[in-house]
Amino acid sequence: MAEPLVSVLIPVYNHARYVRQCLDSLLSEGWPNLEVLVVDDGSTDNSFEMVQAWRTQHSTAFKRFILERQDNKGLCRTLNYLVRKAEGDFLTLVASDDYLLPNGIARRIEYLTNNPEKLAVFGDSIVVDSCGRQTGRSALTQIYKFSARPEALKVSRLMALELILRWSVPGPGLLLRRTAFDDTLGVGYYNESVMIEDRDYYLRLLARGALGFIDIPVAAYRWHQENTVNANGAKRMRQYADLASIAQRLSHQFTGIERLALLVEAKKRATAFSGLAPTRLPAWFFWRLVWALLLLIQDARVFFYRFVGGVD
Repeated sequence: MAEPLVSVLIPVYNHARYVRQCLDSLLSEGWPNLEVLVVDDGSTDNSFEMVQAWRTQHSTAFKRFILERQDNKGLCRTLNYLVRKAEGDFLTLVASDDYLLPNGIARRIEYLTNNPEKLAVFGDSIVVDSCGRQTGRSALTQIYKFSARPEALKVSRLMALELILRWSVPGPGLLLRRTAFDDTLGVGYYNESVMIEDRDYYLRLLARGALGFIDIPVAAYRWHQENTVNANGAKRMRQYADLASIAQRLSHQFTGIERLALLVEAKKRATAFSGLAPTRLPAWFFWRLVWALLLLIQDARVFFYRFVGGVD
Protein backbone atom coordinates (compact mmCIF):
# COMPACT_ATOMS: atom_id res chain seq x y z
CA MET A 1 0.00 0.00 0.00
CA ALA A 2 1.31 3.44 -0.93
CA GLU A 3 2.42 5.74 1.84
CA PRO A 4 -0.01 8.61 2.56
CA LEU A 5 0.72 11.95 0.94
CA VAL A 6 2.34 14.50 3.24
CA SER A 7 2.15 18.21 2.43
CA VAL A 8 5.16 20.26 3.51
CA LEU A 9 4.09 23.90 3.85
CA ILE A 10 6.87 26.49 3.74
CA PRO A 11 6.13 30.20 4.17
CA VAL A 12 9.17 32.23 3.11
CA TYR A 13 10.08 35.75 4.17
CA ASN A 14 13.59 37.16 3.70
CA HIS A 15 15.36 33.86 4.30
CA ALA A 16 17.54 33.63 1.21
CA ARG A 17 20.42 32.71 3.50
CA TYR A 18 18.62 29.67 4.92
CA VAL A 19 15.95 28.45 2.52
CA ARG A 20 18.19 26.16 0.47
CA GLN A 21 19.08 24.11 3.54
CA CYS A 22 15.38 23.92 4.39
CA LEU A 23 14.60 22.54 0.93
CA ASP A 24 17.63 20.25 0.85
CA SER A 25 16.40 18.61 4.04
CA LEU A 26 13.28 17.40 2.21
CA LEU A 27 15.47 15.31 -0.08
CA SER A 28 17.09 13.50 2.84
CA GLU A 29 14.05 13.34 5.14
CA GLY A 30 13.14 9.91 3.81
CA TRP A 31 9.37 10.06 3.38
CA PRO A 32 8.63 8.78 -0.15
CA ASN A 33 5.38 10.63 -0.87
CA LEU A 34 5.74 14.39 -0.42
CA GLU A 35 4.26 17.49 -1.96
CA VAL A 36 5.93 20.82 -1.28
CA LEU A 37 4.07 24.12 -1.22
CA VAL A 38 6.10 27.32 -0.92
CA VAL A 39 4.77 30.88 -0.75
CA ASP A 40 7.12 33.83 -0.69
CA ASP A 41 5.34 36.41 1.45
CA GLY A 42 6.74 39.57 -0.09
CA SER A 43 10.44 39.02 0.58
CA THR A 44 12.72 41.95 -0.16
CA ASP A 45 15.78 39.75 -0.67
CA ASN A 46 16.23 37.06 -3.34
CA SER A 47 14.46 34.28 -1.42
CA PHE A 48 12.00 33.68 -4.26
CA GLU A 49 14.75 33.36 -6.85
CA MET A 50 16.64 30.94 -4.59
CA VAL A 51 13.60 28.67 -4.31
CA GLN A 52 12.89 28.97 -8.02
CA ALA A 53 16.41 27.86 -8.91
CA TRP A 54 16.24 25.00 -6.42
CA ARG A 55 12.95 23.76 -7.86
CA THR A 56 14.44 23.76 -11.36
CA GLN A 57 17.32 21.59 -10.15
CA HIS A 58 14.95 19.12 -8.44
CA SER A 59 11.94 19.23 -10.73
CA THR A 60 11.06 15.53 -10.35
CA ALA A 61 11.86 15.06 -6.67
CA PHE A 62 8.30 15.29 -5.33
CA LYS A 63 4.78 14.45 -6.36
CA ARG A 64 4.03 18.17 -6.57
CA PHE A 65 6.01 21.35 -6.01
CA ILE A 66 4.15 24.66 -5.99
CA LEU A 67 5.94 27.98 -5.68
CA GLU A 68 4.06 31.27 -5.51
CA ARG A 69 4.87 34.84 -4.66
CA GLN A 70 2.56 37.38 -3.05
CA ASP A 71 2.57 40.82 -1.48
CA ASN A 72 3.25 40.62 2.23
CA LYS A 73 0.15 39.31 4.01
CA GLY A 74 1.66 38.05 7.24
CA LEU A 75 2.27 34.56 8.55
CA CYS A 76 -1.25 33.51 9.57
CA ARG A 77 -2.90 34.42 6.29
CA THR A 78 -0.08 32.73 4.41
CA LEU A 79 -0.37 29.56 6.47
CA ASN A 80 -4.12 29.34 5.92
CA TYR A 81 -3.62 29.84 2.20
CA LEU A 82 -1.08 27.02 2.12
CA VAL A 83 -3.36 24.72 4.12
CA ARG A 84 -6.21 25.31 1.64
CA LYS A 85 -3.96 24.44 -1.30
CA ALA A 86 -2.55 21.29 0.30
CA GLU A 87 -3.76 17.90 -0.88
CA GLY A 88 -1.97 15.69 1.65
CA ASP A 89 -3.51 13.42 4.26
CA PHE A 90 -1.01 14.93 6.68
CA LEU A 91 0.51 18.40 6.81
CA THR A 92 3.67 19.73 8.40
CA LEU A 93 4.69 23.38 8.57
CA VAL A 94 8.34 24.36 8.30
CA ALA A 95 9.63 27.92 8.53
CA SER A 96 12.11 28.63 5.76
CA ASP A 97 14.97 29.14 8.22
CA ASP A 98 14.39 25.75 9.87
CA TYR A 99 14.74 22.27 8.37
CA LEU A 100 13.61 18.68 8.83
CA LEU A 101 15.66 15.75 10.14
CA PRO A 102 15.62 12.26 8.59
CA ASN A 103 12.66 10.01 9.47
CA GLY A 104 10.86 12.62 11.56
CA ILE A 105 7.77 12.45 9.37
CA ALA A 106 7.59 8.66 9.60
CA ARG A 107 7.87 8.73 13.39
CA ARG A 108 5.10 11.28 13.74
CA ILE A 109 2.78 9.48 11.31
CA GLU A 110 3.45 6.26 13.21
CA TYR A 111 2.30 7.99 16.41
CA LEU A 112 -0.90 9.31 14.80
CA THR A 113 -1.63 5.91 13.26
CA ASN A 114 -1.37 4.31 16.70
CA ASN A 115 -3.39 7.10 18.35
CA PRO A 116 -6.40 7.73 16.08
CA GLU A 117 -8.01 10.10 18.61
CA LYS A 118 -5.18 12.61 18.13
CA LEU A 119 -5.34 15.28 15.44
CA ALA A 120 -1.70 16.35 15.69
CA VAL A 121 1.64 15.42 17.20
CA PHE A 122 4.83 17.36 17.79
CA GLY A 123 8.40 16.32 18.40
CA ASP A 124 11.48 18.07 19.67
CA SER A 125 14.08 19.89 17.55
CA ILE A 126 17.81 20.32 17.71
CA VAL A 127 19.00 23.92 17.90
CA VAL A 128 21.22 25.49 15.25
CA ASP A 129 22.58 29.02 14.97
CA SER A 130 22.55 31.43 12.03
CA CYS A 131 25.62 29.67 10.57
CA GLY A 132 24.05 26.21 10.81
CA ARG A 133 26.15 25.05 13.77
CA GLN A 134 24.31 22.85 16.24
CA THR A 135 24.18 24.63 19.59
CA GLY A 136 21.71 22.43 21.44
CA ARG A 137 20.21 18.97 21.37
CA SER A 138 16.73 20.07 22.47
CA ALA A 139 14.89 23.27 21.56
CA LEU A 140 12.17 22.18 23.94
CA THR A 141 14.38 22.22 27.02
CA GLN A 142 17.38 24.42 26.21
CA ILE A 143 16.12 27.70 24.73
CA TYR A 144 13.48 29.19 26.95
CA LYS A 145 13.74 30.34 30.54
CA PHE A 146 10.89 28.09 31.61
CA SER A 147 11.21 24.90 29.59
CA ALA A 148 8.53 22.24 29.35
CA ARG A 149 9.53 18.78 30.53
CA PRO A 150 9.27 15.84 28.13
CA GLU A 151 8.19 13.50 30.93
CA ALA A 152 5.15 15.71 31.52
CA LEU A 153 4.33 16.09 27.84
CA LYS A 154 4.17 12.32 27.38
CA VAL A 155 1.30 12.07 29.91
CA SER A 156 -2.04 13.26 28.55
CA ARG A 157 -3.28 14.45 31.93
CA LEU A 158 -0.20 16.59 32.43
CA MET A 159 0.39 17.96 28.94
CA ALA A 160 -2.16 20.77 28.83
CA LEU A 161 -1.11 22.42 32.08
CA GLU A 162 2.57 21.89 31.31
CA LEU A 163 2.28 23.80 28.02
CA ILE A 164 0.09 26.50 29.52
CA LEU A 165 2.62 27.16 32.28
CA ARG A 166 5.81 26.42 30.34
CA TRP A 167 5.21 27.32 26.71
CA SER A 168 8.42 26.35 24.91
CA VAL A 169 7.43 24.39 21.81
CA PRO A 170 9.86 24.56 18.87
CA GLY A 171 8.27 25.67 15.63
CA PRO A 172 8.97 22.97 13.02
CA GLY A 173 8.04 19.88 15.06
CA LEU A 174 4.29 19.79 14.40
CA LEU A 175 2.54 17.37 12.05
CA LEU A 176 -1.24 17.37 11.66
CA ARG A 177 -3.97 15.35 10.09
CA ARG A 178 -5.84 17.23 7.38
CA THR A 179 -8.98 16.89 9.51
CA ALA A 180 -7.38 19.12 12.18
CA PHE A 181 -8.34 22.09 10.00
CA ASP A 182 -11.99 21.05 9.66
CA ASP A 183 -14.36 23.24 11.68
CA THR A 184 -16.36 20.21 12.88
CA LEU A 185 -13.92 17.31 12.97
CA GLY A 186 -10.98 19.45 14.02
CA VAL A 187 -10.30 22.93 15.37
CA GLY A 188 -10.40 24.95 12.15
CA TYR A 189 -7.84 27.21 10.54
CA TYR A 190 -5.31 29.55 12.12
CA ASN A 191 -6.73 32.63 13.77
CA GLU A 192 -5.64 35.51 11.54
CA SER A 193 -6.39 38.12 14.19
CA VAL A 194 -3.55 37.02 16.49
CA MET A 195 0.19 37.51 16.29
CA ILE A 196 1.23 34.31 18.10
CA GLU A 197 -0.70 31.84 16.00
CA ASP A 198 1.03 28.69 17.24
CA ARG A 199 0.11 29.34 20.89
CA ASP A 200 -3.51 29.89 19.89
CA TYR A 201 -3.62 26.75 17.75
CA TYR A 202 -1.91 24.48 20.27
CA LEU A 203 -4.36 25.55 22.97
CA ARG A 204 -7.31 24.71 20.74
CA LEU A 205 -5.85 21.25 20.11
CA LEU A 206 -5.14 20.76 23.83
CA ALA A 207 -8.70 21.71 24.74
CA ARG A 208 -9.90 18.71 22.71
CA GLY A 209 -7.23 16.35 24.01
CA ALA A 210 -6.12 16.06 20.40
CA LEU A 211 -2.38 16.76 20.69
CA GLY A 212 0.35 14.19 21.16
CA PHE A 213 4.11 14.31 21.74
CA ILE A 214 7.09 12.14 20.82
CA ASP A 215 10.35 12.72 22.63
CA ILE A 216 12.71 12.67 19.65
CA PRO A 217 14.17 15.47 17.48
CA VAL A 218 12.31 15.63 14.18
CA ALA A 219 13.62 18.97 12.91
CA ALA A 220 16.20 21.69 13.40
CA TYR A 221 15.11 25.00 14.91
CA ARG A 222 17.27 27.96 13.98
CA TRP A 223 17.84 30.32 16.91
CA HIS A 224 18.91 33.80 15.87
CA GLN A 225 18.05 37.45 16.48
CA GLU A 226 15.30 37.46 13.87
CA ASN A 227 13.18 34.93 15.80
CA THR A 228 9.79 36.29 16.80
CA VAL A 229 10.39 35.45 20.46
CA ASN A 230 13.37 37.82 20.45
CA ALA A 231 11.15 40.84 19.81
CA ASN A 232 11.49 43.83 22.08
CA GLY A 233 9.93 47.21 22.70
CA ALA A 234 6.51 47.85 21.20
CA LYS A 235 6.45 44.48 19.45
CA ARG A 236 7.07 42.66 22.74
CA MET A 237 4.24 44.61 24.37
CA ARG A 238 1.96 43.59 21.53
CA GLN A 239 2.94 39.98 22.10
CA TYR A 240 2.05 40.25 25.78
CA ALA A 241 -1.32 41.74 24.88
CA ASP A 242 -1.87 38.98 22.34
CA LEU A 243 -1.02 36.25 24.85
CA ALA A 244 -3.39 37.78 27.39
CA SER A 245 -6.17 37.91 24.81
CA ILE A 246 -5.59 34.31 23.67
CA ALA A 247 -5.61 33.01 27.24
CA GLN A 248 -8.78 34.89 28.15
CA ARG A 249 -10.64 33.89 24.98
CA LEU A 250 -9.76 30.19 25.07
CA SER A 251 -10.05 29.65 28.83
CA HIS A 252 -13.72 28.65 28.50
CA GLN A 253 -12.70 25.63 26.40
CA PHE A 254 -10.92 24.14 29.43
CA THR A 255 -12.03 23.01 32.87
CA GLY A 256 -10.39 22.69 36.27
CA ILE A 257 -6.85 23.80 36.91
CA GLU A 258 -6.10 24.33 33.21
CA ARG A 259 -8.90 26.89 32.95
CA LEU A 260 -7.69 28.59 36.12
CA ALA A 261 -4.14 28.74 34.75
CA LEU A 262 -5.29 30.46 31.55
CA LEU A 263 -7.32 33.01 33.46
CA VAL A 264 -4.32 33.72 35.67
CA GLU A 265 -2.11 34.00 32.60
CA ALA A 266 -4.47 36.58 31.11
CA LYS A 267 -4.24 38.67 34.27
CA LYS A 268 -0.49 38.18 34.60
CA ARG A 269 0.18 39.17 30.99
CA ALA A 270 -2.05 42.22 31.33
CA THR A 271 0.08 43.55 34.19
CA ALA A 272 3.22 43.12 32.07
CA PHE A 273 2.24 46.05 29.83
CA SER A 274 0.57 48.19 32.50
CA GLY A 275 3.78 50.10 33.14
CA LEU A 276 3.79 48.82 36.72
CA ALA A 277 2.23 52.00 38.08
CA PRO A 278 2.13 52.06 41.90
CA THR A 279 -1.58 51.32 41.88
CA ARG A 280 -0.93 48.16 39.82
CA LEU A 281 1.87 46.70 41.95
CA PRO A 282 -0.43 44.73 44.30
CA ALA A 283 -2.06 43.04 41.29
CA TRP A 284 1.38 42.42 39.75
CA PHE A 285 2.58 40.60 42.89
CA PHE A 286 -0.70 38.74 43.38
CA TRP A 287 -0.98 37.20 39.92
CA ARG A 288 2.66 36.18 39.90
CA LEU A 289 2.21 34.58 43.30
CA VAL A 290 -0.76 32.59 42.01
CA TRP A 291 1.27 31.61 38.94
CA ALA A 292 4.11 30.39 41.15
CA LEU A 293 1.59 28.31 43.13
CA LEU A 294 0.31 26.73 39.92
CA LEU A 295 3.88 25.84 38.96
CA LEU A 296 4.34 24.13 42.32
CA ILE A 297 1.12 22.18 41.85
CA GLN A 298 2.23 21.03 38.41
CA ASP A 299 5.64 20.05 39.81
CA ALA A 300 3.87 17.90 42.41
CA ARG A 301 1.76 16.24 39.73
CA VAL A 302 4.83 15.49 37.61
CA PHE A 303 6.58 14.07 40.68
CA PHE A 304 3.62 11.78 41.32
CA TYR A 305 3.57 10.42 37.80
CA ARG A 306 7.32 10.02 37.70
CA PHE A 307 7.91 8.26 41.02
CA VAL A 308 4.54 6.91 42.13
CA GLY A 309 3.00 6.16 38.78
CA GLY A 310 -0.36 7.02 37.37
CA VAL A 311 -2.76 6.00 34.67
CA ASP A 312 -2.48 8.14 31.57
